[in-house]
Amino acid sequence: MNLHGMSNAEYCRSRGWGVGTRLVGDEGYGPTIIEITALGDEMLIAKAISRNGEPVNDREAPWTLACQDWSTVPNPGTNVPKTQTIVHERCTREGDERAARTGAAHEEER
Repeated sequence: MNLHGMSNAEYCRSRGWGVGTRLVGDEGYGPTIIEITALGDEMLIAKAISRNGEPVNDREAPWTLACQDWSTVPNPGTNVPKTQTIVHERCTREGDERAARTGAAHEEER
């Protein structure tokens, strides 16, 4: 795929692809589906969802789009990307727990 001189992240943004977008590409070994988990200034972070039709449980990692052509595939679920929902819920829960611990610590100091 020709990224037209753009970084992987810039190319994704130019196509309207962001966190939660699922892409499919094939290097000749069967289709690979990835899900974008983060876009930096230049880097694309993604995790493989399936390879050649088989589910995989990969960790997120830097990804390049230059080795094959990519197109979007539907992401089952809601309009809110699952990764954003999980991060928001986790941050909120951790923040609440931290606030509860901090508040309890202040109560003990009094």
